[in-house]
Amino acid sequence: MSIVRFYNRNRKTIWLMIIVILFVLFIINALNNFYAKRSRSSDNSTSQQLNGNKTYVNESQAMVQGQITSEKKQQEFGELIDEFLGYCNNNQVQEAYGLLSNNCREKLYPTQDAFYNEYYSKIFDSKKSYDFQLWSAIDKTYVYLVKIFEDMLSTGIAGDQNYIQEYISIVEEGSQYRVNVGGLVKNIEYNDSSEKNGIKIEVVESDEYMDYTIYHFKVTNNTTKNILLGLIDDEDSINVEDNQGNEFNAGLMEQVEDDLIVGANSTKDIEIRFNRSYSTQTEARRINFTNIIKDYDAFNQNRQAYEDVVEITVNL
Repeated sequence: MSIVRFYNRNRKTIWLMIIVILFVLFIINALNNFYAKRSRSSDNSTSQQLNGNKTYVNESQAMVQGQITSEKKQQEFGELIDEFLGYCNNNQVQEAYGLLSNNCREKLYPTQDAFYNEYYSKIFDSKKSYDFQLWSAIDKTYVYLVKIFEDMLSTGIAGDQNYIQEYISIVEEGSQYRVNVGGLVKNIEYNDSSEKNGIKIEVVESDEYMDYTIYHFKVTNNTTKNILLGLIDDEDSINVEDNQGNEFNAGLMEQVEDDLIVGANSTKDIEIRFNRSYSTQTEARRINFTNIIKDYDAFNQNRQAYEDVVEITVNL
């Protein structure tokens, strides 16, 4: 039988075998690439399984700005992130929750159940692999970029095109370091205030997130009229200005007008979210309240004609 006749009679089988062989080779190559890229990932499920010989020199090279020169801190921070993610991977929610900073718990996850429902269950619904890299290290603020992938062994899916991106910052509490997750970078306390026409605005603190900043104010109204700090349909009326003159508006549309009203002869705690993401290049310098309504009741009677306003700037 000639080769041509053999091929003609069996060409479907021959091509099927060729396709199968090529597919197997493709899968093997994909798996090899997957594990090569994941070689830096933690294969440990708990902190007790961490390799004592592992170092974090490569992970400690900042992607944006700054550096960690201390080898001790490089190791301590790397182990802390590995420990946190290892606990999460091993379903040890209580242990992972115990590594959160007090501020992270207070602002985002006041209970372990809140942490489980709002963070843990949304990311660690299955076994994961991950890697991380220092993103920035400025003013004792250490932010790591973490990429969390589906684990090949548990899902059977090769490749790392899809992943969850998370930022974890390391903060010092007393003699220990803790982690911030959920986009929270750090908390800054202030002791700055400004007063005009019987209205005093104090900046108490700010919570800096990767995508926005929340400022906490104490507003004292020593006048006999109810006041309004700004109009929710005019986000320009309250803004934060950085040291390069950039202005970032308040997200007042997310609030109701009552949030910004301070009664006569009273003090009120107010928090306002600003559309200013965390930056390693600039610093906030002042907060401008450009259109404070001095008599809210008169304003309500004729909003279009009302003009009795005051501007207050608080330097930080």
